[in-house]
Amino acid sequence: MKPKVILYNAVSVDGRTQGFDIDMGLFYSLAQQWGEHASLVGCDTLLNAPDEIPENDHQSPVATVTPSADDERPILVVADSRGRLKAWHYWRKQPYWKDFFSLCTQRTPSEH
Repeated sequence: MKPKVILYNAVSVDGRTQGFDIDMGLFYSLAQQWGEHASLVGCDTLLNAPDEIPENDHQSPVATVTPSADDERPILVVADSRGRLKAWHYWRKQPYWKDFFSLCTQRTPSEH
């Protein structure tokens, strides 16, 4: 069985994908209508998020929270081979995903 893939981008009228304000709440609330199991997001997308991330949220997750079996939110999957995303506590608190994975390589810093 082939996976169903949906490409969903915020794009300006002139075709740009950056350099303009995005309503992240609206963006991800619309995405939730498709019932996907996972949201694949590039690290740059989260690093360039318009919201201010509190300074104390730039730390690695210490404890994990097990989502309930009936939690239908997707898993956040972040392509981050350089280990640049540090605000895992912040992203875990967002209402759009139930958990997360970071896609890494052998060159990803071990502390990530």
